[in-house]
Amino acid sequence: MFAILFCSFSNSFMPWSLCFLLPVIICWLVSRTRQNYDNKNAEIITKAIEANPSVDVNKLIEILGKSRKNKAERDMRTTYLLRGCLCSCLGVALLIVWAFAHFDPAYDLVIDVPYIFFGLIALALGIAFLIVYFVTRPSDNSEEK
Repeated sequence: MFAILFCSFSNSFMPWSLCFLLPVIICWLVSRTRQNYDNKNAEIITKAIEANPSVDVNKLIEILGKSRKNKAERDMRTTYLLRGCLCSCLGVALLIVWAFAHFDPAYDLVIDVPYIFFGLIALALGIAFLIVYFVTRPSDNSEEK
């Protein structure tokens, strides 16, 4: 009886954890990171005011905000590169699996469509992300100079 209850609980827990808990944890981590960054900036500004009361606070806030914006843009470009590589590799892997399975004599043709469909979609998404990464990179470098 206990084994049946445990199996049913574990079977229902995995979808709940992936569909509900994982996004909640990701959102919590992102908000905590932003809050930590803002607290560190506030601490820096407070120490700068304590050390030199004649410091221009607005200019200091602007400088700290620019570094965050540049870092966010770099992270976004890196995310495009990462997504492009992962999607391209997934698409190529699915197409290779399809190619090897297609020449197997015991192969069922019903399985043929999902491998090609999802492989081509993943490959197209990967190429699109890589194009966005390589197109936006030179324009951002010229703005920083």
